Amino acid sequence: PMGVGLEPFSPVDARVDRTAPDHVISCKRRTRLSTRLVGPLAISAPLGEASESYEADIFIGSAEATAGTPVLRTLTSSNGSFTYTSADRTTDGTGSAVVHLRIYQLSATVGRGYPLITSV
Repeated sequence: PMGVGLEPFSPVDARVDRTAPDHVISCKRRTRLSTRLVGPLAISAPLGEASESYEADIFIGSAEATAGTPVLRTLTSSNGSFTYTSADRTTDGTGSAVVHLRIYQLSATVGRGYPLITSV
């Protein structure tokens, strides 16, 4: 298929900070470019895209949701950090329950890359 090699890799290391009323979900990007793994700058993953942007689809019930499973909400981010507000959680009916996510890094060329499928 055309464009498969252009799709961004899935993000990694999804975490959620529940210490405030608004939950902050964060992840780290991966890249197809050369990556520095050691040294004084620690891990440095170059962007490899025209701009940094992400989308996170929120489900309840299962992260392995099929095409028929409704997406409760799609969050967007320009840095890998999403805020899932308490008002949005109330509207979605998730409260403080575990939510299931698919997080995508976006490419200006092909759109969504491979998803990170996780529960937080």
